[in-house]
Amino acid sequence: FLLLLLQFYFANRLFMELGRPQGRLYSPFLRENLHYVSWIRGSILYVANLITHAFGFDTYMIGDKILKVVDGRSVIMARQCVGLEIMGFWAAFILAHSSSWWRKLSWTVAGLFAISMINAIRVAVLLIALEKDWQVITDIEIRHTMFNIAAYACIVLMIVLYYRQSKKHAEATAVDAFLQ
Repeated sequence: FLLLLLQFYFANRLFMELGRPQGRLYSPFLRENLHYVSWIRGSILYVANLITHAFGFDTYMIGDKILKVVDGRSVIMARQCVGLEIMGFWAAFILAHSSSWWRKLSWTVAGLFAISMINAIRVAVLLIALEKDWQVITDIEIRHTMFNIAAYACIVLMIVLYYRQSKKHAEATAVDAFLQ
């Protein structure tokens, strides 16, 4: 688990350095064609945009970093806000277990999706809070703490569900083996 977690962390750091124009290892090809952080951030903001529209706010995206209310406030999503470290934690946890590759893939994807949805909800709530001037939610430390608590609570819930399903799967396999 720790080895996978460290691999994900340092791979992300290396990729960020390769995609940073002022970095020593800058690669224009990677920046232009394989910048997965932009894809993840853009999809989170896209979903947040849908959520804000559902609550009656006229919002739009500016590139893959900004969600803005027409004639109003905006949220800028930095790389640190994407949640790559939390996503890496989840992926490392699932991939470290001994189970089928199909099971690992489905649980990893489901967890990454859940974390991204929590993040999209956080961005939407933050933009609504800024627009409505809700001071308690607009404090930067509160925002990051709220996201981390929600994301890790989601991960704990998914871990419980993963272990419950693993136990049921193991019991069913044992029964099948006994009957044969």
